[in-house]
Amino acid sequence: MARTVRSACLVLVALVAISCNENTKKKGTLCTGDDECMGALCLSGSCVALTACSTQSECGDGICAGGYCFQEGCSETADCAYGTCHNGYCVRESLLVDASNGSEDATLEDALADSSPPEDTSPPDDVLDAQVEGDGFLLFDIEWTKLVPCEEDVVIPTNSRALQQMVSVSWDPVKRAYESAAACKWECLASYCSVDGSCVDSKTLPCDTNNQSPLNAINKLLDVVVQCLPDGSFSKPDLCEWSCKPSFCREGDSCLADKLVPCDTGSQPLHAVSQLIDVVVACLGDGSFENPRPCEWSCDNGYVRDVTGNLCELAKRNCFEILQLVPNAPDGIYFIDPDGTGPELPRAAWCEMLAGGVTVEYGIGAFDGRGPRYYGWGLIGATHFLNPLNQLPFIALYNANLGALNLEPGFAPQSCCFRNDAVPQSALGLTFGGESVMSTDNQSLVCQAALDPQFLRFGLSTSGLQYPLLPDFFVNHPPAVATGCTENGNPAFFWRRLGVSSCADLQLNGFPSGAYRIRDAGEPNGERVVYCDMLGSEQVEFGVGAGEGSYANWSVVALTEWLLPTLQQAFIGYYNARGGILNLEPGLGARATCCLRTSIGPLAFGSDWVAPYTTSGTYCNGSVSTPFTDSVVQLGLRDTTHLAPPVADDFFASHPPNGLVSCGAGLYYSIFVRRTPF
Repeated sequence: MARTVRSACLVLVALVAISCNENTKKKGTLCTGDDECMGALCLSGSCVALTACSTQSECGDGICAGGYCFQEGCSETADCAYGTCHNGYCVRESLLVDASNGSEDATLEDALADSSPPEDTSPPDDVLDAQVEGDGFLLFDIEWTKLVPCEEDVVIPTNSRALQQMVSVSWDPVKRAYESAAACKWECLASYCSVDGSCVDSKTLPCDTNNQSPLNAINKLLDVVVQCLPDGSFSKPDLCEWSCKPSFCREGDSCLADKLVPCDTGSQPLHAVSQLIDVVVACLGDGSFENPRPCEWSCDNGYVRDVTGNLCELAKRNCFEILQLVPNAPDGIYFIDPDGTGPELPRAAWCEMLAGGVTVEYGIGAFDGRGPRYYGWGLIGATHFLNPLNQLPFIALYNANLGALNLEPGFAPQSCCFRNDAVPQSALGLTFGGESVMSTDNQSLVCQAALDPQFLRFGLSTSGLQYPLLPDFFVNHPPAVATGCTENGNPAFFWRRLGVSSCADLQLNGFPSGAYRIRDAGEPNGERVVYCDMLGSEQVEFGVGAGEGSYANWSVVALTEWLLPTLQQAFIGYYNARGGILNLEPGLGARATCCLRTSIGPLAFGSDWVAPYTTSGTYCNGSVSTPFTDSVVQLGLRDTTHLAPPVADDFFASHPPNGLVSCGAGLYYSIFVRRTPF
């Protein structure tokens, strides 16, 4: 007898056990019944060990039938080693049950009475049949399932929605009831991602350490927020931030111990220009860089530093002008611009304010017989530097100018030692502390090389560059003289005092004969150029005027005077210092005779007679006569040689004064001289 029963899965249930004989066999051996297999089942004539089960879930990938798990897979086209293929598994061909249980009237309904589902349940259409086969034994091969709504009594998280769905439930023959429905599923709303049973739009993760931090940097290991993406995943965490190690500062994407920055222009005063250079600033402990140092600056053309050195004021040409503005100004360093807006740069000078505003400067020049070329400058040596009154101005002035003024740029010394101011025949050298003195280019000692910078420093033969000079320099390096220097070609120290009251003041300070500027309130600039004859104790000046004129305290230079070396030296020094000779009568009209004459006849230098020129180069040539309106007149020879300064020191050696040329009669010009004893 057979009956078709609908179910989602087939469960083979054995209703009775199979009897066996008394002689049991081990599993794996041939058998005719289960009792021969010592606890195993006898399948297709062999003992097979199977796992006991009561529910389908206990068999994993197998099928529970007759209280045992059958796990050997099969298909419709492949035979089973034992049994028949049922729902993809090999199941015992028959689990025989004594349907009658001692009664021949037993039916299938009786066998199913304790395991069938409620009457109102309709098994699925595709369930296999339950069959009863021969001799009253029943093959029971059924499992019941049904589709029901999911369990809605479940808490769903915030920012999510429940999914309405049907789920399959199975009949539990032991509990004689269907199993409970699975909980309804849910999904996160848009822009929310599922994390541990919650729906969130963002979460916190460690930052990504795969960043490219620079040298001398460390990562900041911080948590960062990642956002939920539309596909339900999260964005990648941001790269970790980094910071520089101690003693390093961040500059863009680098960590630096120091860097180059422009100097600070904040301290630049009005009427000044900064020297814009890059300077090094170090990283401070707080991660910032130190402030750049102030730029060096210089005053604009026509301006100089004031007495404080911190401001720029209209340039004063000398200390006397400064004293007029600051009557109680003390002695010390001041900045002057001797030629105003001319080519000379402003520079520091020592001002003797207590002496009436005398300007003192020191320079380095050549000693090779050309000393008088530096008109107004006197050669100095050990004796000068032994005087304490001269040491302080020299040190202060030298340090203020970063060296001494170079009186002759491009001069190339023939010797490596500085010349002392002794008489030339002695050929004595100047020493400081027993060391010979050498010139430098502000970086290294220079010997027999051109001296180009505006200011030069000096060094000692063993200790090298001397800057800045310390206040005790002369104490530790006492000035002295030594033999061994060549006669000429040596560098030497010179000095000058401008704005002195007379040649006598210069003579007292040991200055040699030469052209100097002395104070004269009647002159437009408050000074005038004179030649100081220190041996004759005379102040000498030269002028040009009408030969027949009479000028108080002036006399025409006689021919015999032109032959005197002292007068020749005075004339060259005065002429070069003034840029010509003084015009004693500005606006003087044309003369009938254009040559210069002496008291006894025409004046000639060499074979040419001498005629006056204007500073523009025009002169009286006998047919054209131009009035002299300039305050200074220059000279020229008849061959039109214009005697523009400087006149060479050996001019009179190649152009000896004489009166051998002829010159017309009538009105003429002459050179006058004025001598003032001191």
